[in-house]
Amino acid sequence: MFFKILLALILIPLIELALLHEMSLHAGWPLTIILVIITGVIGSWLAKQQGRSVWYEIHRQMASGKVPSAEIVDGVLILLAGAFLITPGILTDCLGLSLLLPPFRAFVRARLRHWFATRAKTTFQMHTFGSAPSQPRDFANQFDGGPSVRVVDPDKTEGT
Repeated sequence: MFFKILLALILIPLIELALLHEMSLHAGWPLTIILVIITGVIGSWLAKQQGRSVWYEIHRQMASGKVPSAEIVDGVLILLAGAFLITPGILTDCLGLSLLLPPFRAFVRARLRHWFATRAKTTFQMHTFGSAPSQPRDFANQFDGGPSVRVVDPDKTEGT
């Protein structure tokens, strides 16, 4: 997992630079930079609006006594979209803007739900800490004279 993240952190900026360079050859550097800035500003505003909408929906679901699981996933995806939109580049802007579209978010949410469901079914691990459990013991015979037992008959009262 670490190497996949490291590879993404290396490859994505290289792809972004190549795309920005290619776009600047066709449209010029000033237009390319302006386009990246405009998509970042508009995307940030859209992320704020979508995030506010999801926040209200989470509160509405909780007030009605429901667990807002889909809305929480939407909130995380909108946060991720905002992070993509803040990152300068064409690829990240396209991905960020697409995550702000509710139909695409629903698609990603369904894929995430499927991924987590299959992962939960296939990866069950049990971890123990400390030494192995000892054999069961008979604690009653550890005390001198064995256990002290007093038998009480509920029909008889004391002193009669």
